[in-house]
Amino acid sequence: MLSQADLPNGYRLVVASAAELMIQDWNKPELMIRATLEEDGELWFYVQAEVEEPTLPKRGFVRGRVLFDLMLLHFGNEVNAIIGFWTRGPNYVEFHKRLAEGYSEAEAALATWTGKNADRACFGDVRTINMSKSTDTRPWVKIEFHRTGENDVAR
Repeated sequence: MLSQADLPNGYRLVVASAAELMIQDWNKPELMIRATLEEDGELWFYVQAEVEEPTLPKRGFVRGRVLFDLMLLHFGNEVNAIIGFWTRGPNYVEFHKRLAEGYSEAEAALATWTGKNADRACFGDVRTINMSKSTDTRPWVKIEFHRTGENDVAR
């Protein structure tokens, strides 16, 4: 389990338990990662490493890749799958862009920021892809990235 001493300068540990993690940028708390590990080993997370407001500086101290690695380090081998659930934003856009270019759903999933980081951490086995088909709700995509081998990040 992570402690504040494990984090780089500029990162603030807000919550660290067996089931939850939240790390924020020390000066820009809206830049952060929030993660929940379910009992079945599914890891759900939200990361915001850049400010979307054009009048503000885009970045703080935190970097998305570092937050992702810290999340996996925190939960270690308890993680069985990393869940991508996207309703908008870069992952959602990239996934659909790749589908339009003729990629398979698994290839499109691995081309996203989450997919690249999951694959780098040995979670490159894309097993389940669900997408909303209803026009009555906000479009969404849910993808499960499963372990493909030993997880070097969690050591």
